[in-house]
Amino acid sequence: MASIRAHKDSNTLIIMKNSSYARPITHRINLILGMNARCMEQVAIDGDLELGKNAQVTGSVRARNVILGPGSVVYGDVTAYGDLKALDNASVIGHVAVQGGAFVRPGVRFGSLDVGGLIEIQGRPPSKHIQGKMVVNDDMDYPELKKMGAEAIKKAEPGKGHVVQPPKSPGKAEPEKAADKVKPAAKGKQTQAQKKGKKKAPEEEKPKKKGFFGLFK
Repeated sequence: MASIRAHKDSNTLIIMKNSSYARPITHRINLILGMNARCMEQVAIDGDLELGKNAQVTGSVRARNVILGPGSVVYGDVTAYGDLKALDNASVIGHVAVQGGAFVRPGVRFGSLDVGGLIEIQGRPPSKHIQGKMVVNDDMDYPELKKMGAEAIKKAEPGKGHVVQPPKSPGKAEPEKAADKVKPAAKGKQTQAQKKGKKKAPEEEKPKKKGFFGLFK
């Protein structure tokens, strides 16, 4: 037996947790299915749809923005005129068509997926049949994406691509290069470079020594 609440200010219909509803929902409202709630017919609304944890819809779904809670199941098709958010292990047996963007958590399974905006995927792709531009939000390389023919882009992680070198520890001098090392010349000998580059300075005239008592030179 269904336990239903209506919130007039937000124009929202709430099917409480662990409840079942056996009629089609085609009103101009927002709809929330609580945890473990079940809708046995189709849902066609012009507002937003939110499925709680492990909630189920037997028929197809049409809504503006759709949130598929963890473990929720839609046995028909899903059409979202806005955006779609599928949380962990949610599944849609039929086709999923989204005019806006889609955010897909790990473990999600779709029969097929067609998205007009970007598809942000965490984990493996939710279906083998995907149309749209995919953004893979992790470091893993999935060959399935290349086989689909869709464009796959990996988000650049902050900090990567720019390597910061650690500061040099003080006190350690860099090793001298071989070209910078010059062996000191032996005492009394000059290297060839010194001989070529330097000219001999003229020797200063030394006073001539005279012999004993200046008798001979």
